[in-house]
Amino acid sequence: MPPQEPEPPITRAPRDGPRAVATIATIATVATIARYTAAEALHNRILVSALVTIVAGVALGQFAGELALTDTRGISAAAQAWLFRIAAVFLIASFAISSLVREADDKGLELLLALPLPRAGYLFGKWGGCTLVAAILTALFALPLLSVAPWTAVSAWAISLFFELAIVASASLLCALTFTHLVASLAAVSAFYILARTMAALLAIGGSPVVPQDSTAFRFAAALLEGIGALLPRLDRFCRSDWLTTGAAAWAEMPWLAAQTVVYVSLLLAAAYVDLMRKSV
Repeated sequence: MPPQEPEPPITRAPRDGPRAVATIATIATVATIARYTAAEALHNRILVSALVTIVAGVALGQFAGELALTDTRGISAAAQAWLFRIAAVFLIASFAISSLVREADDKGLELLLALPLPRAGYLFGKWGGCTLVAAILTALFALPLLSVAPWTAVSAWAISLFFELAIVASASLLCALTFTHLVASLAAVSAFYILARTMAALLAIGGSPVVPQDSTAFRFAAALLEGIGALLPRLDRFCRSDWLTTGAAAWAEMPWLAAQTVVYVSLLLAAAYVDLMRKSV
């Protein structure tokens, strides 16, 4: 019998091929959701609201500067920055919540969750769209400040505002997924933001030597405030007006602000993901 030729080795297709294709498809879907979320903000005329706020802020700054006896530019910058910050937080929170609540009411969320898309991909797509809107709002609100403050201070203020809006957007998505009602979600985000902004002042009042330190009720309230303050971001250190008025060392705060943003955005998105996984189609 003639000698048999050895069989060629069996080559198997790499297992990572389909996985890589699925990963690329998921990333593309996340980018599409983010793009459509940002386009939804344009259809909701959020930019028109921002432009109206800019006009009102410039007018308020001019009025405050005329009332000031000294440092008219600093007073004008502080007044504009205050209004722009509050307006940006309100716009990003109301948009993020209304977008998710509208999808839930129109059964669009159920349709998306029924598709072969990881729920984390949907959540990151919505968050990416909200952060893109936050970046646009930050750029719009920073431009008028260049006329009354140095560009280095305005740049630090703008980066800090973007960090703050990223945290607020994450909290808004969490509240919208949890409550699924516009008013309740806005109330929860407002309570979160106000507490995070004023907690430092409340703790300073609690540590004042004029308060009754020997009172059991007061000590309990102070301990409760300290516990709540430990769980909240220090938003009072974001977007400080003295960066624009006195030229304080704003860039030295950026690493700490960036770390706070990463930690709280991660925690809030993780909580939102857990709540999203609990929802049934």
